[in-house]
Amino acid sequence: MPSADLEHVAISPRFGLSDAEATLRLEQEGFNEVPAERPRSLAATALAVASEPMFLLLIASGTVYLLLGDHAEAGALLAAVFMIIGITLYQERKTERALPGAYETMLAEVLAALAPHNHELAVELAEIPEHIRGYGHVKERHLNAAKAKEAELLSAFRNATPVGPKTVALAAD
Repeated sequence: MPSADLEHVAISPRFGLSDAEATLRLEQEGFNEVPAERPRSLAATALAVASEPMFLLLIASGTVYLLLGDHAEAGALLAAVFMIIGITLYQERKTERALPGAYETMLAEVLAALAPHNHELAVELAEIPEHIRGYGHVKERHLNAAKAKEAELLSAFRNATPVGPKTVALAAD
């Protein structure tokens, strides 16, 4: 942010807001957060799961069995497919509901220990959810990478040491 902008909002470019100013702005304006997205509906999640290519192929195979008159084979295949879709749907929804709580817990720890020497790490930690994208196996891959990055950053954050003024030993004459 250019220093002219900082002067306009009365923020020291070197030290940021004072505790009193931060408290006042928090009371006046609330938390500095992006409004949350609405969670995806159960129907939208189910449609996304069922439209995966492998599931579509298996559903089409079951339909062919039905058209050919092999009802037992079609029933067995379609029952297995829909059971797997149900399990996948359950896992996806469970993960979706657990992620915000885990993120909030991690952020609470970071905010409790936030200081100038670990600010950059805190920002990187706060940006972790931006890297979780996709659906199904793609989302799982991104989630695993994000969790690994979070663990690495949290370790660095917890072990970060303040940088104080340098001391120079003077030789005695």
